[in-house]
This record gives sequence, C-alpha cells and structure tokens, in this order.
Amino acid sequence: MDSVNRTVYPAFCPDADSVAFTYNTLSTSANDINTIALLNGNRRSLTTTGGTGLKDRYPTWAADGRTVMFDREIATDGYLRRLYKVPIVGNPVAFFSPSALSAKTPFYSPDAKIVVTGLGDNTNLWTVATLESAKPASTVMAVRSNYPDYKDGSTFPIVSPDGTRLAMAARDPRIAGAVNAQVFASRRNMNLPPQVTTVGTTAVVDSSTVANFCVQQGGNYFFTIVAVDPEGDALTYDAFFMQPWMSFDQTLRRLTVAPGGVTGKAYNVVLQVTTASGGTDRIIARFTVGCSGPGFAGKAVEEGEIQAARGVEGPNPTSGEFAAWTPKAAGVTALAGRVRSDRTPGRSRSPAVRITARVAWKRRGW
Repeated sequence: MDSVNRTVYPAFCPDADSVAFTYNTLSTSANDINTIALLNGNRRSLTTTGGTGLKDRYPTWAADGRTVMFDREIATDGYLRRLYKVPIVGNPVAFFSPSALSAKTPFYSPDAKIVVTGLGDNTNLWTVATLESAKPASTVMAVRSNYPDYKDGSTFPIVSPDGTRLAMAARDPRIAGAVNAQVFASRRNMNLPPQVTTVGTTAVVDSSTVANFCVQQGGNYFFTIVAVDPEGDALTYDAFFMQPWMSFDQTLRRLTVAPGGVTGKAYNVVLQVTTASGGTDRIIARFTVGCSGPGFAGKAVEEGEIQAARGVEGPNPTSGEFAAWTPKAAGVTALAGRVRSDRTPGRSRSPAVRITARVAWKRRGW
C-alpha cells in the first residue's frame, strides 16, 4: 500500500470490508490510526498526531463498526500509554488512563461489552486486565485483573469470536526464571455460547462464516434469524452495517431488505446473537444486487422469496490439529469435543494452559 512509510497492526472490521491499522509516517515519526476499504483501496485517517509526541497503535473495532479503540503513547506524560477510542466520524476521546500505569494493546470482546488490555508501568512485566466498555474506569482499582501471575513485556490479550475464551502471551510462572513468552488460553467463567442456525430459509452450521443471497431491485425480502443456546439463556439479536434500504426488527428477529444500491455489488450485514454473559455468535449475510445464482436461471425473484446464491461459505475446522483446546472453568459445562484437560482428574488446574497446537480462528471460537 505504501512503499515509503510503514503500515502495521492491522485489524479487520467485523463486516470484513475494511481494515484499521497504524500508519507510521517515517519523516515525522507520526503514528496515526487509518482505515482502508478493501473494495476500492480508499484510505482515510481516524487520528492525526502529526509527530507531536503522540503515537497511536493497536486498533480494535467495536461490534457495530462505528468505533475504533487504540492505545496512545504520550511523550509529555512519561511515555505512558492510554486507551482512546474514536468514532468513524469524529474526534478521539480518552477511555482509560490509570494513574502511574500504562494500558496498551486493547481488544474488544465480540459483543463490545468488555475490553481486555495489557496493564503495566513501562518498567516491569505487564499483566492482563478487563474493563467494562460502557463504564470507563478512572483508576486501576476499577479494573478486574486476569491471571496476575501470567506476565510479559507485551501480553497482547484477545477474546475468541464466541466470547468464551481469553488468549494472551505470558511467561510461564511455573518455570523459574522464564524469559520467553508462551501463548496461553483459558475459558472465561461462563457457559456455552449461542449458535445461529438459520438465516431466512438457509441453514447455517458452526463452521459457516458467510451466507450469500441474490436480491433484485424492486423486490422485498424478509430474513428471520434463528439461533439456539445450549442452556436456554435469553438471546439478543442485532444487525450491523445495514444499508439505508435495510431494517432490522429485534423483537421479530427479522431483517427486511428492499434492495437499492448498485447492480452487481455485494453488501455485507453482520448478524449477531448474544447472551447476557458475553457468549456471541455472528455470521455475515452477503447480499448481491441483481445477481443470478444457482436455482435462479436468470428469472426474476418473486417478492418475499429467499434463496441463497452460493450457499454458506466455510468451513473452518472444529476438530483435529487446527482446533485449540482449553480447560474449562470450575462449574462450567464442558464443551463437548473442544475442551479437555491433560491433567489427572481431581488435581488442581492452572488457570491457563499453553497452546501447543496450531490455531485456526472459527466463527464461534478457537
């Protein structure tokens, strides 16, 4: 994208149509948060520091794609790092500025209700902490620490796409004098996540990431979203990145599409279901205007008819060598086929387990 300056720390927007990243202008040492549209390559700045002693790094997106959080290093404040957030259109505002400590490498949970971040003092090793995104904390006392014995110079915490797991880099506290970080993962103290099962008349499975649909201008389409939760928890349905000619009824769980837009162009909508504990499932519904998919044979689509153009895309592995294993928290129902412990039954368990398998992200977890 740029042969002169550096572009680092990329983060996909939830609708997969754009990427946020840090744009490092080498001539001024400025580090700004930018976004780029994948379809046309248009780049825009969300922050502009101009080499003024501010460095903005590690963007992370909120679920609706309207806000990006990042960490900002401030030279006039002892090079401490603070968490800021910026709307897609607007100015950055401070989110978390702990006294005498730094916060860096934030990561939104999939439902955007919490943010996990590294927490430290720039001289010693860092731990991981959790913040409630709707309740900015002004002091470190308001922070919930996660596994304080697991530390490193940069912990890079992330939450899995289904909201049930926390991953981080840390030195193993069970190894005296350890200096190299390992990747650890642990289940959050919550039950199993929900799962989207149907979009309109199209069935989707755990490994599906995108459901494709053909829609015609002048038509009127209704897509009811169906999801299940293993424990029967109450579900909240949302739709993000809708076009002006789309609407969503949370009560009916129904997306209405009356296509406008450009013929031949695809439009992504993120369909999301969440539980109160943070369990999350998402799928991208991709609507191509004026296309002719299998089963259409070039004919006009009848009003209200819902058909998949290319079906459901995937898969992502749910078992085997590309699926990571993590221990379950006490009192949490075991996740059949994906949770195991290599420890002898009855023995105490470490709060985190090192991942030794290669990891592949899935729509609902890893």
